[in-house]
Amino acid sequence: MNIWKPADCVKAPVIFYIHGGAFQGGCGNEKHFDGKKYAERGIIFVTCNYRLGPFGFCSLPELAARDGYTGNYGLFDQLTAFQWLSHNIENFGGDPSNITLMGQSAGAMSIQQLCASPLAKDHIARAIMTSGGGISDAFGTYIPAEQAYPFWKDVTAKLGGGLEDWVKADAKVLLATRLETAKQYENAIQYFSPVLDGRLICCDAQSVLRDKRQAKIPYIMGSTKDDMAADILAKMAREWTVLQSEQGMIPSYCFWFGRNLPGDDQGAWHSSELWYTIGMLENSWRPMTEWDYEISNRFLTYFANFAATGDPNGGTLPVWQPTTSLDSPIMVIDDHRFEMGDQPLNQIS
Repeated sequence: MNIWKPADCVKAPVIFYIHGGAFQGGCGNEKHFDGKKYAERGIIFVTCNYRLGPFGFCSLPELAARDGYTGNYGLFDQLTAFQWLSHNIENFGGDPSNITLMGQSAGAMSIQQLCASPLAKDHIARAIMTSGGGISDAFGTYIPAEQAYPFWKDVTAKLGGGLEDWVKADAKVLLATRLETAKQYENAIQYFSPVLDGRLICCDAQSVLRDKRQAKIPYIMGSTKDDMAADILAKMAREWTVLQSEQGMIPSYCFWFGRNLPGDDQGAWHSSELWYTIGMLENSWRPMTEWDYEISNRFLTYFANFAATGDPNGGTLPVWQPTTSLDSPIMVIDDHRFEMGDQPLNQIS
């Protein structure tokens, strides 16, 4: 874990950031993830690492027999880090009752599960999810752990057949075997992603929606203009914030990020917003402009306010209104504006 903190802070709000990477890659100390901008705003900022790929998301009946459940080891690493923060962050000057979960892509998808998990949801103060938060039948749905057994049994068989062979396998050999086996399966990524394990992830998406299983907290949700599934992710973010109002939960907030990053013609690609939401523009090779720094400064201030109080508003910032219906304006960020407005039509489905 990595911790950035204000000097001499007492009961400071905490942001716990979970990185993305399709549950296969990434780490908590990438160039984006430097929390000093939040520390300057009175917020303790924390990142972590967690097991990935076959090390974090293998599902085998032998493991279920040994542990009582299987799969989601990477999510349990996140949960353990969160629990550690709850028990220890006060020693760093933090408030254990005010921890905001924040993440993008697979990090946002992880937070979505933690916010519905009986093991975590009662201890989360707020959540910020970008480039991957929300619920949809078309994206981010998970199979029961048992459906992943045949895939992982095939991997294990190539390594020698027994669980001990899997445990003792060289890391490079295990990664190569997983990739080789995946070629034989359609949509193989579902086998090395989170699964319904009956312990951390206990219900499918529709049950969460129907039974109000999510944490009763304020959420900030966002998506980017040129994501891989831009329309789906934009709809997921908006609908999740609307759901909080419809179910009588706590007002929540939505944004749409359409800033075309300078330096190439790739637009606002998947997770591009995190340069701005964490504030590390100086770590990027891109020729960032004054407008880019203004976007980042606003994001940082909104998010720091949100982590402190559950409301992003304050000071001289334009008012960020909660998203209470599908017709509500949301915060729109593009090459010329950072203000409440309508989501561009080609990004609404």
